[in-house]
Amino acid sequence: MEEEVVKVIFKGPKWLPAINNGSTVKAYRKQPVTFMVVSDIELSTYTLTAGKPNDIEITVDRLGIKPEDLEITLSNGSISHNQGEKYTIIVDKPGRILLTVKRKTTKKKDMENFGTVALEVK
Repeated sequence: MEEEVVKVIFKGPKWLPAINNGSTVKAYRKQPVTFMVVSDIELSTYTLTAGKPNDIEITVDRLGIKPEDLEITLSNGSISHNQGEKYTIIVDKPGRILLTVKRKTTKKKDMENFGTVALEVK
């Protein structure tokens, strides 16, 4: 992944040097990079706001999968199913959380995992 980030940054526009009182100065910038892996899960947003309810639509692109067939969990915070593909997520503090989508079955060990998606909480 590091090699891919370096390629992307080098292909991007030239960066301007930091300037202080009209002179260029050495500066350090930590550049966050988010990797998105294509999966069967589609979300209406990938950014949430901490401390308030966030409405989100979660769709699984597989034939015959209904929202009531899904079990959706978060690494931090709470999620409630509203209606259809609509959910509400509440997360207390900024950072990153993971949203995991599985198909409900009668046996926990046989659950089909559709994937995990990272969400940014601001």
